[in-house]
Amino acid sequence: MLVASFLILVVVGVAGLLVYNRLNMWQASREQQYARREEEAKERLAAALQEKRELESRLLTMENEVSLAGWRLQAPPQPQHAGGSPVKMPKRTMTAEERNERLSRWLLKNGKISIEQHEKAQKLVGQIGNDIVETCLLLRFIDPETAKDASGSI
Repeated sequence: MLVASFLILVVVGVAGLLVYNRLNMWQASREQQYARREEEAKERLAAALQEKRELESRLLTMENEVSLAGWRLQAPPQPQHAGGSPVKMPKRTMTAEERNERLSRWLLKNGKISIEQHEKAQKLVGQIGNDIVETCLLLRFIDPETAKDASGSI
């Protein structure tokens, strides 16, 4: 009877070790699957972020082209002398809105401010700064050197 009890205990112990070993293998397998899935998700995220940057860049380029085309359409035809040579006309000055739009595009295109910072600054133009550059400078989104570069870009 004692031997039978001992054998039962040994069988139960071995079965317990086998179950424990099997659970550990299953857990390790699941951890590897999760690690693989995490890497795949990171790769997809990196690709999506790259695509987003490319699309934002293309959007800014297209917006600049549309703005330039609109400005050209608004410009009156250039008068000409009797001989056919163009008459020198004074340059058209930009409105405050056009200036802010160009400055905003320059800041965004060159990665000086984020879209969120642009939206916040745009709401505060006229309240804390005269234009988008001054507002961004006062909000400390940009430094004085960047403000100088932006103002010189238009």
